[in-house]
Amino acid sequence: TSNARKREIETNLLAFKSQPEAWHLCLRVATASDITENQFLWFFSTSTLEHTITRRWTQLTSTDKTLLRETLWNSYAQLGATPNVAKRHRDTLAQLIALLGKREFPEQDPNYMQHCMELTKTR
Repeated sequence: TSNARKREIETNLLAFKSQPEAWHLCLRVATASDITENQFLWFFSTSTLEHTITRRWTQLTSTDKTLLRETLWNSYAQLGATPNVAKRHRDTLAQLIALLGKREFPEQDPNYMQHCMELTKTR
């Protein structure tokens, strides 16, 4: 792949990432059960979710925040019960959950610490 083509791809990915609703698709990709099929897509999706949490959080509706939070929590819990899941995938979802905690605990998500404790007990 030529450098010009690489720059074009990067420009397109950044344009997609900046779209307000891009995180919806990325959430589906990042939490899909077949996450090992395309690692590049998975990493881009989790990067987009991180960008959404750290830079666009205030623009999300409360429904969107709840969807994002619950989907990440549920996916992380399922990964813990799934054999042969890459540690990197669990760690990345845990990092996203921690970013949510920084944004929401204790005002919007008073149960954050309780959820963390429950997950550590099940592992």
